[in-house]
Amino acid sequence: MFSLNKSFIVLLFFSTFLAFVVNFGILAYGPFLLLGFFVICNNFFKTGTLSKKDFYTFIGITPFILLCLSSYILHPYQDKFFNTHILALLVIYPLIVSIQYVNTLSDDRRVDFLYNLLKYFIYFQIFVCVGQALNYIVGIGFYIPEEFRDSKMIPGTFANANDLATVLVLILYSILNLEKSLSGKKFVFLIILIFILIIICASRVALILSILLFIFRSGFNFYKFLKSFLILALSGLMLVVLAKTIMGDTFNRALLRLEAIKDIATQGFSSDNSASIRTLSYEFFLNNLGQLGFGTFEVNNYSTFANTTDASYINELMFQNPHSLIVEVGYWLGYIGLIFLSLFIFSLIKNHNKNKFLLLFLFLTLTNIPSSILGNFLFFSFFVLTCIFKYPKTSDFRNE
Repeated sequence: MFSLNKSFIVLLFFSTFLAFVVNFGILAYGPFLLLGFFVICNNFFKTGTLSKKDFYTFIGITPFILLCLSSYILHPYQDKFFNTHILALLVIYPLIVSIQYVNTLSDDRRVDFLYNLLKYFIYFQIFVCVGQALNYIVGIGFYIPEEFRDSKMIPGTFANANDLATVLVLILYSILNLEKSLSGKKFVFLIILIFILIIICASRVALILSILLFIFRSGFNFYKFLKSFLILALSGLMLVVLAKTIMGDTFNRALLRLEAIKDIATQGFSSDNSASIRTLSYEFFLNNLGQLGFGTFEVNNYSTFANTTDASYINELMFQNPHSLIVEVGYWLGYIGLIFLSLFIFSLIKNHNKNKFLLLFLFLTLTNIPSSILGNFLFFSFFVLTCIFKYPKTSDFRNE
């Protein structure tokens, strides 16, 4: 049976696949934006359809959304009034309403809906990533942006591999919360695919986070630790086979990134150029908190803060893409932006019916992985889904 709310969720989360195929924004994003409008009309303005808790959530997230929209209107990103930065904000209201509708379903139907949504999302990403690997190897396969060819990056349907990695960690967290509602085969198979994709993305932070989440999802339990180790070993073995038979040299990027983890652990952050630059940038931000004011109010342009003696030793690219949502919002929207961002985050996380502190830690860490998370509208969509969705009470991440 047709459901407006469920259809909106499906079209939203699979829109990047459509965009990847047609390469035309209106065709890819127009359908779910239209459905989102109908969702709002059908639910938001009808008396009694929103709970008091939802109402307070909307109040909490609105100041940050309005502030961001004001900046985008006054200083359009890349001179475009419509882009994925705008999408990240526009979808939040209808998405919350739609997820709350899903929460009214029975436990079995609710879990089945989320599991199938995440499962097919992973299947499609695997399909696209293998096609992109074939493009590198034999010259025939799925499209890869030219700027990624030298580094052999495999981004899936995202702007880059780091953007995909952040979403995969949130998906892993959701699957772990569904573990006791799924059969062992379903759970293990999907976990293996997720880890394969994370390794292909070659994001060190995402991989470390995922391993820790998976192994210690119910505290230290020897049986689960052993089971988790075997699943991770199987994931690694399958990836090696995939690398040797299909991916070839395209897997070298992932291997180099994994080796960098060992170098950082043994020699410190100075041994890795990316890690050392980020560390210096974050230190500079903390030391200059008193200079933020109202920010530049222009996204992707924070050069004002680079024109100081203290900033001379920091790569100027860090004042364009600071590799941290907190730092970027501070440079972009100043003190008021940081206050509204905090209200935005906590207004969403308070709805989470599992470990709120763990989800907050994941959000703050994951938003440091890409050069800029602002344009990754699916990351924010998955984050909202994770916050609002009513997970079964029987899961390893205990309620808090």
